[in-house]
Amino acid sequence: MVKKILKHTLLLAWREEGNKQGITLGADLFSIGRSSLRTSQKSLATTSHNIANANTEGFSRQKVTAETNAPIQSGKNVYGSGVNVKDVKRVHDRFVEKKLNSSISSN
Repeated sequence: MVKKILKHTLLLAWREEGNKQGITLGADLFSIGRSSLRTSQKSLATTSHNIANANTEGFSRQKVTAETNAPIQSGKNVYGSGVNVKDVKRVHDRFVEKKLNSSISSN
């Protein structure tokens, strides 16, 4: 219980200080942590998907691309605002794909 009260007190103090400096509450530590966890969760899910389907015929692995959120500038200071998933792309070998297409078209 003491830890919870201390954590809440620190959060309120941090937010109050952030407001004095013009930092939006959306860019607080919890929002940054939440966006990082969501991005990591998506990356782990994609890795799991790749492992589960590694022996499936015709399967192409997938790759998650992450990007930073727009930073927030307050005076001379720039504050990061976390990360998000930009996209999930299929990774394939173009040489193998070209050979496959040429063998299909020659039949």
